[in-house]
Amino acid sequence: KSLSHLILSGNPIGPKGAAALAKGLTKNQTLNTLDLGDTELGSDGLIELSAILGQNQSIQNLYLESNKIGADGFIALGEALVNNYSIEVINIAENSGGPHGSALFAEKLAFNNGLLNLNLQVNKIGDAGAIAFAKSLRLNMTLRQLMLQENDISQRGIAELAESMKYNSKITSLELSRNLIDHEGARAISDTLKSSRLIERVYLGQNKIADRGMNAIAQALKENRSIKVVDFSYNEISAKGLKVFTEALGTNSNLSTAYLDGNGFGQEGAEILKDSLKVNQGLRFLDLSGNRLGNQGVYVISEALRENMTIRSLDLSRNAVLSRGINAIATALEVNHGIETLSLSENDFGPDGACALREALKLNTKLLTLNIDGNNIADAGAKAMSEAIQVNTSLRSLNIANNKIQDEGVWAISDALKTNCTMSELYLDFNKFGDSGAGSLAGILEENHRLQILGITWHNLELKSAECFAKALKVNKGLKCLDFRNNDIGNRGAAAFAEALEQNTTLQVLLLSNNRVGDSGGQALEEVLNKNTKLRKLSLQYNEMSVEVIESILVGASRHCVEIEI
Repeated sequence: KSLSHLILSGNPIGPKGAAALAKGLTKNQTLNTLDLGDTELGSDGLIELSAILGQNQSIQNLYLESNKIGADGFIALGEALVNNYSIEVINIAENSGGPHGSALFAEKLAFNNGLLNLNLQVNKIGDAGAIAFAKSLRLNMTLRQLMLQENDISQRGIAELAESMKYNSKITSLELSRNLIDHEGARAISDTLKSSRLIERVYLGQNKIADRGMNAIAQALKENRSIKVVDFSYNEISAKGLKVFTEALGTNSNLSTAYLDGNGFGQEGAEILKDSLKVNQGLRFLDLSGNRLGNQGVYVISEALRENMTIRSLDLSRNAVLSRGINAIATALEVNHGIETLSLSENDFGPDGACALREALKLNTKLLTLNIDGNNIADAGAKAMSEAIQVNTSLRSLNIANNKIQDEGVWAISDALKTNCTMSELYLDFNKFGDSGAGSLAGILEENHRLQILGITWHNLELKSAECFAKALKVNKGLKCLDFRNNDIGNRGAAAFAEALEQNTTLQVLLLSNNRVGDSGGQALEEVLNKNTKLRKLSLQYNEMSVEVIESILVGASRHCVEIEI
């Protein structure tokens, strides 16, 4: 009578399980959240559930993604919503609703007065479905968020949706990424944005609006000051299109977030952005990843960062920035007091780039998160980072995954953590160290109680490493999440972790997927669920346990409200 959240995602309960669940829901009036994502419901299963949703008025959040419910499932759910006013959030993404099912669902949505958030991503609703939702939105005045990403919607559907937004007084976000929107569709959206002051977020990533589409949207941005977030990623926008966007930035200081990644506008685009960034005082988040900026382009952006103190998060990943370009960024960081999050991943700047960042981190006191994964910094770069975090007192999160770091580099990082008092997240996944390096990290956890998240996946670490970490967890009072996926700890390693969990009172998430854990290891973990009251999530996917042990773990987890991935 007190259960409020039921999470069954990823378990193949099928139509029979859905029928049993529906029977229970006729009597239950406490369940608030029901997560049935990827449970093989099919249309029959959803029809069973939908039949009782009109009677059950306690469920507010319903997750049904990836269930192949098809058009029949959409229709049944739509019928249920006519009489249900308690459900506020529905996720039916990736369900093959199609034009027919989505159109009939939309018709019923017009008469629902409770739903606030609807996720319809990846359902192939096409223009016919989009037009049906456009008609529904003229009548429905409660829905605040409608997610229509990746639905094969082209000009005709976009035009109708855009027009309906002029009459809807609740929708605050246009979420249309990964559709078939060209410059004509962008023009229709622009017309709506000029007249509507309710929409705050516009997501058009991975379409084909190109320069002409950007020109139309930019004109709207000059007039509409309510828009705070725009996503123009991967839209074939050149430096020419970027120029009109920067002109809009010159007059619109309310825009705080811009995704411009994957457009490839290169150094010429960086030159255009430079002058705008020097004077703009509104932008807080800027994604420029994947734009072929190169060393010279990043040098230009760095020049702007010497003057711009308002950007808080900057992504320059995948821009072919070598050590010379990183030198420019590092020099800017020495005087920039605004940036808190910086991503430079997958630029291949090597140890020299890491050494340049070391010097910046010794002086910078504002940067909180640094992501430099995939840059081949190796042991020399890891040592440079260790020297930085011995001095730096602001950095909270460091991602140096996928950098070919071996044991020697991890030893240096471990030594630095003896004196570092601020680092709370460290990601070392997919490097090249073994049990020796892992052992040094585990040893630090016995005395460092500030680190809260540690990722060391994909290292083929074996029993020795598992035992070292288990020993550390018995005394550690700070770590909340340990990601140990894709290693090789086996049953004895899982048993060691289980033993540690009997004493540990702070770890909330333990990820052990793909570790060759069999029945005895699974049973040890299942037994400790009865003793440990702090663990909230346990991941055991892709292991070697029998169905019987898996079922036993699921029962134990549900009894103690632990989320299980298995």
